[in-house]
Amino acid sequence: MITCERKVGQLVEARFEGAMTSPMVKEFSSNLAQVIIKAGMRLVFVVDFRTCDPFDDTIEAMFLGQVRSDNWAIERSSFLLRPGTAVHAQMERVIGLGKNPARRAFSSVDDLMAWVGPVLKPDELKRAVEFLAQRE
Repeated sequence: MITCERKVGQLVEARFEGAMTSPMVKEFSSNLAQVIIKAGMRLVFVVDFRTCDPFDDTIEAMFLGQVRSDNWAIERSSFLLRPGTAVHAQMERVIGLGKNPARRAFSSVDDLMAWVGPVLKPDELKRAVEFLAQRE
């Protein structure tokens, strides 16, 4: 399952859970484009990958295409990963290959929040904490 929502301000929250398929990632890309168009502003992404299963080369290539894009709407994009998992290694590699300093991987909520916190308003910060606490 993949979710992608903008509930408050510039904060976009996305969650990747379980097994990924190409149709799921394509639908996510479409939904993401709609969120960006509707917002009409630069956005801060908090993406939770902690419960995502390892994915195949096709899905990895799709994610790589996403992180390599120089999207005008991205102020910051943070990816929360579970340390020691295959997905952690996969996403760190993908994000690194994207070579975009606006996208970073994190292994702890505290480190992620320290990076996105300075650009979020108080209500956005509160919502980001709530979102990430849903799957601790």
